[in-house]
Amino acid sequence: MRAAEIKFILAEAAQKGWNVGTTAEEAYNEGIDLSLAENKVIDDKYKTQSNVKWNGDIKRLYLQKWIALYKDGHEAWAESRRTDVPLMAPAPASPYPGHNRPPFRYPYPASEARLNGANSKPFAANVKDNYWGQQMWWDTRKNVK
Repeated sequence: MRAAEIKFILAEAAQKGWNVGTTAEEAYNEGIDLSLAENKVIDDKYKTQSNVKWNGDIKRLYLQKWIALYKDGHEAWAESRRTDVPLMAPAPASPYPGHNRPPFRYPYPASEARLNGANSKPFAANVKDNYWGQQMWWDTRKNVK
């Protein structure tokens, strides 16, 4: 877990009313600073942009966290499924036309059945569609088809 991600988690908790020893705005700004520093980006004006500057909007926080997670593709994807930010359409050449969001999940790799067959085979027997069958319990997106 990256330091920036921790700050964004604290910012979200503070924004939702939890006492985490900092304000949502402070943790949000620190998260951005850590993300920029980790990626060796020097931009003193980034946080002053109207679409970045803290304004209490939780979706803005989610977007900055998603940006900070770009090196961790699976984490960023999980965050976008949890928050529906950013709102992403499926790829234009998707083999699954008719869907308005990226999939709920991806199938386990073949190695999972080989290395953990006792647990994975009963699970796989109940899955009708690995991609669109059922949202994860923490996937809060609405109106996904």
